[in-house]
Amino acid sequence: ILVLRLLQLTVVQADTLQEQAEAQRLRSFDYYQYARGDILDRFGRELTGVEQACLVILPAMAGETTEDTATALAGILDASAADLAARLAEGNARSLAPYILKTGLRAEQAAAIRQAQLPGVMAMNLAARYDASHLASHLLGYVQPVGTDGTYQGVSGLEQQYDQLLRGRVDSQVVAQVDAAGMLSVDALYLTEAETKERHDLHLTIDRDYQQIAEDAFRELGYAGACAMMNPNNGDILALVSAPDFDPYGWQEPAADDVYLHKAVLLYP
Repeated sequence: ILVLRLLQLTVVQADTLQEQAEAQRLRSFDYYQYARGDILDRFGRELTGVEQACLVILPAMAGETTEDTATALAGILDASAADLAARLAEGNARSLAPYILKTGLRAEQAAAIRQAQLPGVMAMNLAARYDASHLASHLLGYVQPVGTDGTYQGVSGLEQQYDQLLRGRVDSQVVAQVDAAGMLSVDALYLTEAETKERHDLHLTIDRDYQQIAEDAFRELGYAGACAMMNPNNGDILALVSAPDFDPYGWQEPAADDVYLHKAVLLYP
Protein backbone atom coordinates (compact mmCIF):
# COMPACT_ATOMS: atom_id res chain seq x y z
CA ILE A 1 0.00 0.00 0.00
CA LEU A 2 2.83 2.37 0.86
CA VAL A 3 4.62 1.67 -2.42
CA LEU A 4 1.43 2.24 -4.41
CA ARG A 5 0.78 5.47 -2.56
CA LEU A 6 4.36 6.59 -3.20
CA LEU A 7 3.98 5.85 -6.92
CA GLN A 8 0.74 7.83 -6.96
CA LEU A 9 2.43 10.88 -5.37
CA THR A 10 5.66 10.77 -7.40
CA VAL A 11 4.26 9.76 -10.78
CA VAL A 12 0.51 10.18 -11.16
CA GLN A 13 0.13 13.41 -9.12
CA ALA A 14 3.65 14.76 -9.60
CA ASP A 15 2.75 17.61 -11.94
CA THR A 16 -0.26 18.70 -9.88
CA LEU A 17 1.67 18.66 -6.61
CA GLN A 18 4.56 20.55 -8.15
CA GLU A 19 2.19 23.28 -9.38
CA GLN A 20 0.66 23.54 -5.90
CA ALA A 21 4.09 23.82 -4.28
CA GLU A 22 5.14 26.56 -6.70
CA ALA A 23 1.89 28.42 -6.09
CA GLN A 24 2.59 28.38 -2.35
CA ARG A 25 6.12 29.80 -2.66
CA LEU A 26 5.63 32.21 -5.56
CA ARG A 27 3.77 35.51 -5.77
CA SER A 28 3.20 37.36 -9.04
CA PHE A 29 1.92 40.82 -9.88
CA ASP A 30 1.87 43.25 -12.79
CA TYR A 31 5.11 44.91 -13.86
CA TYR A 32 3.05 47.87 -15.09
CA GLN A 33 1.24 49.82 -12.38
CA TYR A 34 -2.14 49.86 -14.09
CA ALA A 35 -3.51 47.56 -16.78
CA ARG A 36 -3.45 50.38 -19.34
CA GLY A 37 -1.63 51.10 -22.58
CA ASP A 38 1.19 53.62 -22.56
CA ILE A 39 1.06 57.23 -23.71
CA LEU A 40 4.07 57.94 -25.96
CA ASP A 41 5.69 61.03 -27.44
CA ARG A 42 6.29 61.63 -31.16
CA PHE A 43 9.40 59.40 -31.13
CA GLY A 44 7.77 56.54 -29.22
CA ARG A 45 9.33 57.46 -25.86
CA GLU A 46 7.21 56.69 -22.81
CA LEU A 47 5.39 59.49 -21.05
CA THR A 48 3.82 56.83 -18.84
CA GLY A 49 5.12 53.46 -17.69
CA VAL A 50 8.66 54.67 -16.86
CA GLU A 51 10.62 52.26 -14.66
CA GLN A 52 11.48 53.62 -11.22
CA ALA A 53 11.88 52.42 -7.64
CA CYS A 54 8.45 51.78 -6.12
CA LEU A 55 7.05 50.92 -2.70
CA VAL A 56 4.93 47.78 -3.14
CA ILE A 57 2.40 46.50 -0.61
CA LEU A 58 1.20 42.89 -0.49
CA PRO A 59 -1.99 43.00 1.63
CA ALA A 60 -2.21 39.21 2.01
CA MET A 61 1.16 39.20 3.77
CA ALA A 62 0.94 42.49 5.65
CA GLY A 63 -1.50 41.18 8.28
CA GLU A 64 -2.97 43.58 10.83
CA THR A 65 0.10 45.79 11.09
CA THR A 66 -1.15 48.86 9.25
CA GLU A 67 -0.41 51.32 12.05
CA ASP A 68 3.04 49.89 12.79
CA THR A 69 3.91 49.78 9.10
CA ALA A 70 2.74 53.36 8.58
CA THR A 71 4.83 54.57 11.52
CA ALA A 72 7.94 52.81 10.24
CA LEU A 73 7.45 54.10 6.67
CA ALA A 74 6.73 57.66 7.81
CA GLY A 75 10.31 58.15 8.97
CA ILE A 76 11.74 56.69 5.77
CA LEU A 77 9.50 58.62 3.37
CA ASP A 78 9.33 61.83 5.44
CA ALA A 79 5.55 61.61 5.28
CA SER A 80 2.65 61.74 7.72
CA ALA A 81 2.06 58.45 9.54
CA ALA A 82 -1.68 59.18 9.62
CA ASP A 83 -1.76 59.78 5.86
CA LEU A 84 0.20 56.58 5.22
CA ALA A 85 -2.09 54.58 7.52
CA ALA A 86 -5.16 55.87 5.68
CA ARG A 87 -3.68 55.01 2.28
CA LEU A 88 -2.65 51.55 3.48
CA ALA A 89 -6.10 50.86 4.92
CA GLU A 90 -7.77 52.00 1.70
CA GLY A 91 -5.45 49.97 -0.52
CA ASN A 92 -5.64 46.82 1.60
CA ALA A 93 -9.43 46.98 1.75
CA ARG A 94 -9.71 47.26 -2.03
CA SER A 95 -8.06 43.96 -2.90
CA LEU A 96 -5.63 41.29 -1.74
CA ALA A 97 -3.61 41.85 -4.92
CA PRO A 98 -0.25 43.65 -4.58
CA TYR A 99 -0.29 47.37 -5.36
CA ILE A 100 2.14 50.30 -5.55
CA LEU A 101 1.78 52.65 -2.60
CA LYS A 102 4.41 55.20 -3.68
CA THR A 103 6.58 55.71 -6.75
CA GLY A 104 9.81 57.58 -7.38
CA LEU A 105 11.71 56.35 -4.32
CA ARG A 106 15.23 57.66 -3.89
CA ALA A 107 18.01 55.08 -3.65
CA GLU A 108 18.45 55.60 0.09
CA GLN A 109 14.70 55.26 0.70
CA ALA A 110 14.53 51.98 -1.22
CA ALA A 111 17.52 50.65 0.71
CA ALA A 112 15.99 51.66 4.06
CA ILE A 113 12.69 49.93 3.20
CA ARG A 114 14.50 46.70 2.30
CA GLN A 115 16.55 46.87 5.49
CA ALA A 116 13.44 47.42 7.64
CA GLN A 117 12.00 44.05 6.48
CA LEU A 118 8.41 45.05 7.14
CA PRO A 119 5.86 42.27 6.50
CA GLY A 120 4.18 42.62 3.13
CA VAL A 121 6.32 45.62 2.16
CA MET A 122 8.87 45.67 -0.67
CA ALA A 123 10.91 48.19 -2.64
CA MET A 124 11.54 47.21 -6.26
CA ASN A 125 11.80 48.63 -9.76
CA LEU A 126 8.48 48.62 -11.61
CA ALA A 127 6.96 50.59 -14.47
CA ALA A 128 5.08 53.28 -12.56
CA ARG A 129 2.29 55.00 -14.45
CA TYR A 130 3.54 58.56 -14.00
CA ASP A 131 7.03 60.03 -14.06
CA ALA A 132 8.50 61.05 -10.72
CA SER A 133 8.99 64.60 -12.07
CA HIS A 134 5.23 64.90 -12.79
CA LEU A 135 6.01 65.40 -16.47
CA ALA A 136 2.98 66.58 -18.46
CA SER A 137 0.68 66.05 -15.48
CA HIS A 138 -2.13 68.23 -16.84
CA LEU A 139 -1.88 66.80 -20.34
CA LEU A 140 -1.85 63.16 -19.21
CA GLY A 141 -4.34 63.52 -16.35
CA TYR A 142 -4.77 60.74 -13.81
CA VAL A 143 -6.85 57.67 -12.99
CA GLN A 144 -8.94 56.45 -10.08
CA PRO A 145 -9.91 52.90 -9.02
CA VAL A 146 -13.26 51.50 -10.05
CA GLY A 147 -14.67 48.89 -7.67
CA THR A 148 -12.44 46.30 -5.99
CA ASP A 149 -11.21 44.30 -8.99
CA GLY A 150 -8.12 46.40 -9.70
CA THR A 151 -9.67 48.30 -12.61
CA TYR A 152 -8.83 51.98 -13.06
CA GLN A 153 -10.49 54.64 -15.19
CA GLY A 154 -9.22 57.99 -16.40
CA VAL A 155 -10.84 60.99 -14.75
CA SER A 156 -8.94 63.86 -16.40
CA GLY A 157 -6.69 64.71 -19.33
CA LEU A 158 -5.84 62.16 -21.99
CA GLU A 159 -6.41 59.36 -19.50
CA GLN A 160 -10.10 60.32 -19.50
CA GLN A 161 -10.37 61.27 -23.19
CA TYR A 162 -8.93 57.92 -24.38
CA ASP A 163 -9.97 55.76 -21.43
CA GLN A 164 -11.61 53.04 -23.53
CA LEU A 165 -8.58 52.80 -25.81
CA LEU A 166 -6.05 52.55 -22.99
CA ARG A 167 -7.89 50.01 -20.81
CA GLY A 168 -7.25 46.28 -20.64
CA ARG A 169 -3.50 45.82 -20.88
CA VAL A 170 -2.15 42.25 -20.59
CA ASP A 171 1.61 42.29 -20.17
CA SER A 172 4.67 41.23 -18.18
CA GLN A 173 4.46 39.86 -14.64
CA VAL A 174 6.95 40.10 -11.77
CA VAL A 175 7.38 36.82 -9.88
CA ALA A 176 8.93 36.64 -6.40
CA GLN A 177 9.72 33.73 -4.10
CA VAL A 178 8.35 33.54 -0.56
CA ASP A 179 10.54 32.15 2.21
CA ALA A 180 9.44 29.91 5.09
CA ALA A 181 8.48 32.95 7.17
CA GLY A 182 6.25 34.29 4.41
CA MET A 183 8.63 37.10 3.45
CA LEU A 184 9.34 37.88 -0.19
CA SER A 185 12.91 37.50 -1.34
CA VAL A 186 14.12 40.51 -3.32
CA ASP A 187 17.04 38.42 -4.59
CA ALA A 188 14.63 35.95 -6.21
CA LEU A 189 12.67 38.41 -8.36
CA TYR A 190 12.31 37.79 -12.06
CA LEU A 191 10.19 39.09 -14.93
CA THR A 192 7.99 36.81 -17.01
CA GLU A 193 6.53 37.62 -20.41
CA ALA A 194 2.82 37.06 -20.96
CA GLU A 195 1.99 34.35 -23.50
CA THR A 196 -0.40 36.71 -25.24
CA LYS A 197 0.27 40.44 -24.92
CA GLU A 198 -2.44 43.01 -25.43
CA ARG A 199 -1.98 46.76 -25.21
CA HIS A 200 -3.32 49.83 -26.96
CA ASP A 201 -0.89 52.75 -26.85
CA LEU A 202 -1.60 56.41 -27.54
CA HIS A 203 0.97 58.26 -29.69
CA LEU A 204 1.15 62.05 -29.35
CA THR A 205 2.83 64.82 -31.34
CA ILE A 206 4.48 65.96 -28.09
CA ASP A 207 8.29 65.99 -27.93
CA ARG A 208 9.31 64.77 -24.47
CA ASP A 209 12.47 66.92 -24.47
CA TYR A 210 10.63 70.14 -25.32
CA GLN A 211 7.96 69.35 -22.73
CA GLN A 212 10.60 68.80 -20.04
CA ILE A 213 12.53 71.97 -20.93
CA ALA A 214 9.40 74.12 -20.78
CA GLU A 215 8.24 72.64 -17.49
CA ASP A 216 11.71 73.06 -15.94
CA ALA A 217 11.71 76.74 -16.96
CA PHE A 218 8.36 77.40 -15.23
CA ARG A 219 9.53 75.47 -12.16
CA GLU A 220 12.86 77.29 -11.85
CA LEU A 221 11.26 80.73 -12.23
CA GLY A 222 8.33 79.88 -9.97
CA TYR A 223 5.82 81.15 -12.53
CA ALA A 224 2.19 80.15 -12.95
CA GLY A 225 0.92 80.13 -16.51
CA ALA A 226 0.80 78.17 -19.74
CA CYS A 227 2.99 77.40 -22.71
CA ALA A 228 2.30 75.87 -26.11
CA MET A 229 4.97 75.01 -28.66
CA MET A 230 3.78 74.34 -32.20
CA ASN A 231 5.45 73.30 -35.43
CA PRO A 232 4.30 76.13 -37.74
CA ASN A 233 4.68 73.94 -40.83
CA ASN A 234 2.03 71.38 -39.90
CA GLY A 235 0.40 72.47 -36.63
CA ASP A 236 1.87 69.65 -34.50
CA ILE A 237 1.85 70.51 -30.80
CA LEU A 238 5.38 69.82 -29.52
CA ALA A 239 4.81 70.89 -25.90
CA LEU A 240 1.74 71.83 -23.88
CA VAL A 241 2.44 73.04 -20.37
CA SER A 242 0.32 74.28 -17.49
CA ALA A 243 2.12 75.52 -14.40
CA PRO A 244 2.37 74.83 -11.57
CA ASP A 245 2.14 71.08 -12.07
CA PHE A 246 0.48 68.61 -9.70
CA ASP A 247 1.20 65.16 -8.32
CA PRO A 248 -1.18 62.69 -10.06
CA TYR A 249 -0.86 60.38 -7.05
CA GLY A 250 -2.02 63.09 -4.65
CA TRP A 251 0.98 63.03 -2.30
CA GLN A 252 1.69 66.76 -2.60
CA GLU A 253 -0.71 69.42 -1.45
CA PRO A 254 -1.66 71.78 -4.31
CA ALA A 255 0.00 75.20 -4.12
CA ALA A 256 -3.07 77.05 -5.43
CA ASP A 257 -6.77 76.46 -5.98
CA ASP A 258 -6.32 76.52 -9.76
CA VAL A 259 -3.49 73.98 -9.83
CA TYR A 260 -5.64 71.32 -11.52
CA LEU A 261 -6.83 73.66 -14.31
CA HIS A 262 -5.13 73.02 -17.64
CA LYS A 263 -4.41 76.66 -18.38
CA ALA A 264 -3.19 75.94 -21.92
CA VAL A 265 -6.57 74.67 -23.16
CA LEU A 266 -9.21 76.06 -20.78
CA LEU A 267 -10.69 79.53 -20.54
CA TYR A 268 -8.52 81.17 -17.92
CA PRO A 269 -8.49 84.80 -16.81
